[in-house]
Amino acid sequence: MKLLLLMLTIIPILSFKSFFKKYNNFILKSQNNDNNDNNDNKMPKILNIDFEELVNNMDKEMLKNFNGTIPRAPQIEEEIEKDSFEGYLQRHFNVLKNYENKIDFEVFLSWRKQIGTLLTRDELFNIYNEINKNDKYCDIMNFILINKIIDEVDGADF
Repeated sequence: MKLLLLMLTIIPILSFKSFFKKYNNFILKSQNNDNNDNNDNKMPKILNIDFEELVNNMDKEMLKNFNGTIPRAPQIEEEIEKDSFEGYLQRHFNVLKNYENKIDFEVFLSWRKQIGTLLTRDELFNIYNEINKNDKYCDIMNFILINKIIDEVDGADF
């Protein structure tokens, strides 16, 4: 029995050692051949592109398309278009709001969980408080801003 256990432990160890030596020699030989063949023939290619100028030119072209006016998010409730992302959020806000046209964090949290989020309760609470300046209630414009921030952060690693 002892002889069998000894054989079962020694044989795999010895066979692994010889395989590793063969594999290691193969790697060293192939690296030496590659280095000798490729050092003289392959030089790195350097692209002579001025990325700063490229970005500036693209920015100028985009500004020409907007005729000098850059689109921006609505700043007041009257600027919200019905068929936009802000209009979608406004419709949801109107369902959730209380008599003062505001919502609190718990209502916001339950709504946000229904539409989906990867953020934790604490992360949502921190964003909510940062935008509302630690006020308990949130108005429509802050509601839109909070959701834009969450949508930018939520699932960004995926």
